[in-house]
Amino acid sequence: MSNAKYLVWVTAAAALLLACADEGTTPTPNTTSIGTWEVHTPPYAGAWTHCDLQSDGTLWATIIRDGSKRAAIVRHGEGGWSIQEFEAETTEALNDIRMFDDDRGWAVGNAGALLEYRGGRWFLERPLYNVEYFHLGGVDSHNVWVNGISRPYNGPALLHNDGSGWHEAVQPPGYSSYGPLYMSGPLDGYMIGRTRFGDEILRLGNAGWEAAITFSEPLHFYDIGGAGEVTYAVGERRLGPMREGRVYQITPAVVDLTPAVLPAEDYDYRACFVDARGGLWVAAAPYRITTEPFELLYWNGAEWRRATIENTTSAIPRFFDLDFAAGAGWAVGGAAYARYREP
Repeated sequence: MSNAKYLVWVTAAAALLLACADEGTTPTPNTTSIGTWEVHTPPYAGAWTHCDLQSDGTLWATIIRDGSKRAAIVRHGEGGWSIQEFEAETTEALNDIRMFDDDRGWAVGNAGALLEYRGGRWFLERPLYNVEYFHLGGVDSHNVWVNGISRPYNGPALLHNDGSGWHEAVQPPGYSSYGPLYMSGPLDGYMIGRTRFGDEILRLGNAGWEAAITFSEPLHFYDIGGAGEVTYAVGERRLGPMREGRVYQITPAVVDLTPAVLPAEDYDYRACFVDARGGLWVAAAPYRITTEPFELLYWNGAEWRRATIENTTSAIPRFFDLDFAAGAGWAVGGAAYARYREP
């Protein structure tokens, strides 16, 4: 589907939602299954945290091994599962991973750890020793961004790799930290900026990162993603101890797309991804009853649908990251992972 046709499709759906809101009504959600996610017990015990799926269907994921709290990277390809451990005295967690081709990628974590994959091996880099890296993004290995927190002063950190190595980037003023980022092009992207009043959306342009979108309610976003001209952010509204889930389309227009299929006061939204059909997948986390499993919902541009989750394991599915490529979908989190099957 072309970007132009997709833009018209989503914009029309957004207009329908706004019209319903003006009339004081809510669109009736369609709860018909949009596919099945099969939950599996991982081959390696531990907490599965993040994943990245390459265009050839190869999956990379980060885990924290049970007992030792040592970080590890696992891979699933044509030959099945393999684990690629590294000496983890320098870090207890890997917080994000991104592969750009068969021979180049990065994983970031605590204690200043930047792991670079090249030549079939992972190498530990430390451009800054006193930083905990949380998020990374880019569309190629010559324009990669990483953000985190500088210790012990808890100030924001922002690094850029332009192909020649890592450099500290100029930061926009007024932010205590940064959240996830999504790069729509080599020099175009969006990042969450956190303030004490709530999150804002930053955009990368010719002048660097600048504030682009503010909100009238105190929001906290857990993920951001998109395709073409359309970008989404998912998270929650925070009012003291109360939480209410929120899903926003942030470009080309800001539209509240929070699903009515689940009660907002009981769920927040932890992960999102736009698949090859242009639809938005979100992982919904139960906020009040933490022993309940996560839900996976799908927005097709006109209505929300709930996916079927088949779980024959003893684990409670908790999905903190999900990805689609090569006609496949994966979701990881906690002590389980799930794979998508078309309806």
